[in-house]
Amino acid sequence: MNTDESKYSFPENSIAYTIQAELANAASELLGSDIAQEIIHLERPGDTSHGDFASNIAMTLTKTLKKNPREIAEILIDNFSAPEIEAEIAGPGFINFKITTDALMHNLKSVLSGECNSFDSYKELKVILEFGDPNPFKAFHIGHLYTTIFGEAVSRLHEIQGATVKRADYFGDVGMHVAKSLWGILQKFEDEKIGLEELKSKSLQERIAFLGEGYARGAAEFKDNPESHDDMKELNVLGFMAAQKNLERTQNFKPIIDYSEFRKTHNYSTEEIEELYIEGRSWSLEYFVSIFQRLGTTHDLYFPESYVAEKGLSYVHEYLKKGIFEESDGAIIFNGEKHGLHTRVFVNKLGLPTYEAKDLGLAPTKYEAFNYDKSVIMTANEINAYFQVILKALSFINPELEKKTHHIGHGFVKLPEGKMSSRTGNIITGESLIEESKKRLHEIVQNSEKIPAEKKDETTEKIAIGAVKYAFLKARIGSDIIFDFDETLSFEGNSGPYLQYTYARCKSILEKTGSETSYPTELVEMNTYENSLLRHFVHFSQILLDAVENYSPHIVCTYLFELAQKYNSFYAHCPIQDAETDNMKNLRITITIATANILSIGLGVLGIDTVEKM
Repeated sequence: MNTDESKYSFPENSIAYTIQAELANAASELLGSDIAQEIIHLERPGDTSHGDFASNIAMTLTKTLKKNPREIAEILIDNFSAPEIEAEIAGPGFINFKITTDALMHNLKSVLSGECNSFDSYKELKVILEFGDPNPFKAFHIGHLYTTIFGEAVSRLHEIQGATVKRADYFGDVGMHVAKSLWGILQKFEDEKIGLEELKSKSLQERIAFLGEGYARGAAEFKDNPESHDDMKELNVLGFMAAQKNLERTQNFKPIIDYSEFRKTHNYSTEEIEELYIEGRSWSLEYFVSIFQRLGTTHDLYFPESYVAEKGLSYVHEYLKKGIFEESDGAIIFNGEKHGLHTRVFVNKLGLPTYEAKDLGLAPTKYEAFNYDKSVIMTANEINAYFQVILKALSFINPELEKKTHHIGHGFVKLPEGKMSSRTGNIITGESLIEESKKRLHEIVQNSEKIPAEKKDETTEKIAIGAVKYAFLKARIGSDIIFDFDETLSFEGNSGPYLQYTYARCKSILEKTGSETSYPTELVEMNTYENSLLRHFVHFSQILLDAVENYSPHIVCTYLFELAQKYNSFYAHCPIQDAETDNMKNLRITITIATANILSIGLGVLGIDTVEKM
């Protein structure tokens, strides 16, 4: 059997791992040679009456053994020695596995003890995840909010598996967007008869709004009036010069490029632009950090484009001599057509590094800061093709880093009005989306008699942010999201508030029963609702591993939503305080504890806070 087939990994402390190991032993005995456990596929049947797991291994072995798959399945079952698992043949040769009641109860104990929550599949892995990446002088828009929420969830999924994780923020502090912002800010100074000192006296929110308006104005001017291009090109060079001086002053940076050589006109004061640039950059970063903190994200490493630009530029010039890059009409390009991709400019006609060159310099800079095994970059999927070119160019310069780098493209968040644009100023900022969610939840929380008065503002914040996060994360990565406030903030259905409410319900029940640990002393004959929950618990560790391996937090969302539905059905049909026997009551309390534990862990890896009372 070909051992290079796709690998199917399961947590070592899981029942799925046991089934896979036993199947591998049985198949190896049948074949007369060892086969790798990781190539045996197990899946969860859509219809749970077919069992808890199923495998097509018998049909996979048909060509090798020249036997009927049902006959192979029978032999595998005969050699299968896991007493806690019942196996039977279905259809043309599928093998269905059902977990015994004893095994379900043992798994329930492991949920309570935390044993099944000990995930260490990635304990030797060092991962750097780049996400967020808002650019100074521009708004923190809804796309940045999505990338931050998604990146934080993927970071936590890696961490719960034992990986050493560094969160990185790569921000564009140089480039034409900065030039357009500076131009627009200077125009607003002139129109409003104010200067930098007056702007400094305003609140951070007012300063950020001013910068955003400046960018929108500069972007519109650049698009509509070619006569402004020379001024903005000069401001672009001055931005690079100011950033370089700032790096020299704050990070003992050693420049390798004299950007002043690229300056063609002298219509602006170098000192004035440098001061305006440094202040605006600082305000932007302060504001972005405040939003990250509100979202529960703290970046470990920050990489400004100004820092990596020079390294990228030097790479391009070095590998131009080696034929990796080409000169074209005064610029330097990577000819992607030679590799089935598209061609991109890495150094523009002014001699300045483009986004492409900066990204080329970013990979080794990250590696110098953190000797990673895997680098994950999360952006909107509109630049998927862009990253294919970047990674192909990197493969010629540093093939090892190219192999370690993974780009994940996500979809767009849209309101019913459609996609937002920061160029026009007609945007929804990430903060305004959260504030609108809070505003719509305010009355509901204020009217709740269960939430203490001193906790109501904090609870509103947790529910609002949790609702937005869940709305983004429940969608499959790569697909666009139509953000609907009514659906997002609903306390029913597939929403963050519904899961938070289910957790709060569990905690309320446990408070009333006066017990946080209560385990049945003997086996109880379980009804449909109890049995369904215990079987659902079994899959939690696998769900977390699947989610991290596929960069898919939505898998966790789906699992938790199903758990909440099952628990609420259980709650409606299975009285706890008035259970028929103490043993049955203890089982139901234990199920409630386990549900709360899993919801807490699952919401935690999504970056969503639990709420004790709702």
